[in-house]
Amino acid sequence: MPISLPAPDRRRLATPALPLVVCQVRIDNQDRLAESGAGRKIYEALGGRSGSYPKLTQLQASRVTVTPGAALPAEQVQHASERGWRFTSDPENKWTLSVLPDSLAIETSEFPGWDDMRVRFRSLLEAVAKVECPAVEQRLGLRFVNLFTFGAGETMEAWSKYIHPEALGLALHPTLGPGVIAAQQHSVMQISDEITCTVRIGPVRQDSGELGFLVDLDSYREAAAPFDIESIISAADVLNDTSVSVFHQLVTADLLEKLGQSE
Repeated sequence: MPISLPAPDRRRLATPALPLVVCQVRIDNQDRLAESGAGRKIYEALGGRSGSYPKLTQLQASRVTVTPGAALPAEQVQHASERGWRFTSDPENKWTLSVLPDSLAIETSEFPGWDDMRVRFRSLLEAVAKVECPAVEQRLGLRFVNLFTFGAGETMEAWSKYIHPEALGLALHPTLGPGVIAAQQHSVMQISDEITCTVRIGPVRQDSGELGFLVDLDSYREAAAPFDIESIISAADVLNDTSVSVFHQLVTADLLEKLGQSE
């Protein structure tokens, strides 16, 4: 059943631990978006070489479809390849726009705040609509991948001051907890009649060998609707508010202070 979340706390964090933020809308298939002429027109609509995304490259993505076979539990796996376009902001690729026949997405590795990302996402939708306007919005999603790195010598038990105990699970077990180096809780929550939020949370061992804590939030709506830019942006605002509210239910005031939450 839907839940009642507190109003989102929109105070900025000075040092957010967000290696990835993605906003994506899935659309009815528009094959023309894969054509070279479409890529060039979208590029120019975004400002071309003097715009915010001066680098244009062709994008090829693979899609895997798994279907039941004639004799269960056998399965058939189909691999489909899609071509599209990628537009990047600078040599460090802090911002990336992706256009495929069935999806439009923006992602960043240095999230400055929703207001900035919102403007950029709108620019992408408007640029695509000038070239080949989709007819249907099939899914809209906003994903925040938070990854907190533990300080040297810090244990999971010590991190109970930063993450609510309900989210730490087995890591707080008096005997087994010290041995936990990876775990993940996967929860799907119905926020409202339209909005769902998937939460993946738990300790992870990073490539560097350091222990970290993952809080991966994917808020989305799945309901076929006419493709309307204003409606999509308004819904994305709601998804952002949802993610912020859920995040604040998972972490403590000590972590927010550690991340430099503004007054």
